[in-house]
Amino acid sequence: MNTKLKKGIIWIAIIPFVLPTNLLAFSIKANTGIPVQGSFVVGPAKSEITLLPGETKSVTLQIQNRMGRTQTFVISFEDFSASKNLNETVELGIQNSKTSLSQFMSVEKKEFTLNQGDELTLPVTISLPANANPGGKFGAVVVSAVSKKDVSGTEARAYSGATVISRIASLVFVTVSGDTKSEGVLTSFATKNNKTIFFSSEIPVRLVFQNTGNVNLNPYGIITVRDTFGSVLGTTELDPWFALPDSLRTRDVTLHRSNMFGKYSAHVAVNRGYGNVIDEKEITFYVFPPFWIAVIIISLILVIIGARKFVSRKKAVSEIIS
Repeated sequence: MNTKLKKGIIWIAIIPFVLPTNLLAFSIKANTGIPVQGSFVVGPAKSEITLLPGETKSVTLQIQNRMGRTQTFVISFEDFSASKNLNETVELGIQNSKTSLSQFMSVEKKEFTLNQGDELTLPVTISLPANANPGGKFGAVVVSAVSKKDVSGTEARAYSGATVISRIASLVFVTVSGDTKSEGVLTSFATKNNKTIFFSSEIPVRLVFQNTGNVNLNPYGIITVRDTFGSVLGTTELDPWFALPDSLRTRDVTLHRSNMFGKYSAHVAVNRGYGNVIDEKEITFYVFPPFWIAVIIISLILVIIGARKFVSRKKAVSEIIS
């Protein structure tokens, strides 16, 4: 074997060890037959990993273009925290947070152009410093569809820039190993607006879970609906939902059972997401569908009419006899 060939074989063998491990880590797959929806898809919606201080790991993001045209996408990072509004899940763009993760996130490349149907697989690297404090850290990978066409301002001055068309965030939850505290409790289970009487068989309920620890929790559970005699009408499973540290997290559910009429109860059992600890609560409500109300009203009217006719006939008979 000649010397040049030997050198070539040696270089092929050592290239994976001398080049950066994330070189060409992303990939783009062309797909045909993907429906045009005027949008794009980002997944997963959230990722959860555990890291030691000073450790590096990665999560994988998928982006698929369904815009119906060639589209440019830009990758950025933001921190998030629990929203103070109970009707919202998280609040992006948090600054100077002790749970900041965005500063420790990176990708090989931040801008991609995808044709209709193309799917990008993009590793996101997370590298924690050696002095990272134990507990939860939270960041979002934000994918923005942008337009780079020249835009004319109101004063007829043209400028070149990127206009964001749409943004989708993929949330990343990191638990830094060490002295962590998992602690939370189901604080409330009630019908929305605390109503007790409903005129349809769709009953909206709200659960409120409080996380008092320093790591993310994923509570889950089941709601059981019973009638006035205690018979089980059905159950609704509660898939795991996340609750950030030092926050309240709501979960809205609509209970639906056919032909409901009268008094009912709903019992919830929620696993806090650690130590197999279960919280239980129960509520009572009444359902009077319009159909049955109409039946009752018509029945009462018929009874009243019948009673009047009976009284009139009895009076007429009495007059004849007398």
